[in-house]
Formats: sequence, structure tokens, C-alpha cells
Amino acid sequence: MSSRRLGFMIPALIALAFGGMNAVAQTTTVTQTFTFAVIGLASSETAQVNVVNENSSTSSQTAPSCSGTVAFLNSSGANIGSANAFNNLTSGQIFSATLPFSAFGVSSSSRPVFRAVVSLVQTLGGGLLPCSLAVSLETYDTLSGVTHTVLPTAQQVTPASLGPVGPLVPTGPGLLR
Repeated sequence: MSSRRLGFMIPALIALAFGGMNAVAQTTTVTQTFTFAVIGLASSETAQVNVVNENSSTSSQTAPSCSGTVAFLNSSGANIGSANAFNNLTSGQIFSATLPFSAFGVSSSSRPVFRAVVSLVQTLGGGLLPCSLAVSLETYDTLSGVTHTVLPTAQQVTPASLGPVGPLVPTGPGLLR
């Protein structure tokens, strides 16, 4: 092989090696949003959103940690208080955010409505496992702790960059979609 040809190939091989490594390590940050249907809250109730990271490690990869927020929105779409942040939720770890009736600042004879929104911010690509959140909303009696309502999942609003996703819960007669 001539030195001229070798002089061209070595830089090309180096560029390919480092360029190829860079392509594998490329990542993008996306936000996924899960929103619950509108629900009312009585003066004797508290609402709570629970999130759990369901992803686990594989033999070759560590389970991702999940970060994001839980927000409660009033009938005007405004935040009720501040969003509740969860950071670095590891595999199997649960985070809960509560909304007491008193946060609405209304009389006890009213029954205000709200909706809960969970935002998951994650980095995808580069060989990283995606975060897998399970989310639920419950209402319970503030004094006794007795559960009144459980909504087992939220509707996922998928960013265009992730493409379409299937239903998050089974569908069929009598089942919510």
C-alpha cells in the first residue's frame, strides 16, 4: 500500500471511529405529559397522585432514574399551588403529591373541580433505557384515610418526536380508555 493512500486512510479511519462513537452517544431530551380527567373534590377529601418508576435494570444496563413534576390545575387551568417535583426516581421508587381541599380556598359547601398533570422529563438515545412511569390518582377521606376513588392511569399526551403510542390501559366493554 502506498504511503499516499495510507496517509489518507488513517485520518479517515480515525474520523470514522470517533464520528461513529459520537453518533451512538447522541441523546435528546423530551417531555412526556400524562393528564387525568377532571374530577371534583369534597371538603372532607384529599386528592393524591402517585408515580412509580417501573423500569428495572437489565444485565447490561442500569435502570433509568425518572424526573418530572406533578401539577394540579383548577377549572380555569391555573396551577393550584406550586408543581411538585420528583427527581431521580429510581427503579421501584414511589413519589406522591397531595392536594387537600383547603388548597382551593373556597367554602366547604362547594365542590371544586380540578385535573392532575404529570410531566416526565427524560433523556432518550445513546443506549439509555427510557423511564417507565405508572401513574394513578386517588381521592380519600382526609380524616380516616379511607379511599373513595382510584383512577389507575392517565391519558398520555405523546410529543410528536416519539411517534404514536397505543392505549395505556386495556380497552373493551366497561373499561375506560
